[in-house]
Amino acid sequence: VLRLDPLSFAAEDATRRAMVGLKAGASNPTAARLLQKCSAVLSAAKSAAAPKTASAAPATKRSIEWVRVDTRREEKRPAARGGATLTAVAGALWLVGGADRSGAQDEALWQYVPGAPGVEHSAGAWVRHEPQGDGFVSRNGHAAAGCGESSLLVCGGKDATDGLLSDLMLLRVGGACTPPSWSRVGAAGGGRAEHSLCWGSGAGWVFGGADDQ
Repeated sequence: VLRLDPLSFAAEDATRRAMVGLKAGASNPTAARLLQKCSAVLSAAKSAAAPKTASAAPATKRSIEWVRVDTRREEKRPAARGGATLTAVAGALWLVGGADRSGAQDEALWQYVPGAPGVEHSAGAWVRHEPQGDGFVSRNGHAAAGCGESSLLVCGGKDATDGLLSDLMLLRVGGACTPPSWSRVGAAGGGRAEHSLCWGSGAGWVFGGADDQ
């Protein structure tokens, strides 16, 4: 019984080369039978590798809705703001920076701790932190991304004087570091704001934004 792996290009190539020799002796009954079997094997492998066109079962429609999740009434919470970032790291949401409508920035670091798991719409709580370290200045219009299980990276933005920032700041929020701690880890190669930052393949990826031009 001959069977060809549909994903093995080496086996397919070897079969085709063998068929060249068999065609030369096709007048021999044994060679003719082998040639026929090789042709059938190649056809079966091609069919197995082809995408399936059979109709799939209709997809079940999923209902998606927004649900407002309130915080505990007695807890303090961050003021309304824009130009902030909210990043999921270490099982919590971390609110960095932002400014109100007058342009006043908030330099505090806020952590949102979700409610009890398994309890629908369970209220979480906001926690205000005073991070250790230095080099971090209040900002808005920056970008942030989680990197690893207990750190987040903040890039650029605008300071309190509307000047563009180019720094890369790392916030460590878990492990042996309590309270959270800021450290400067580099620069983005030019000040910018209103950009995006993603973390993947062990590196930070910055896209877009606006400079002072």
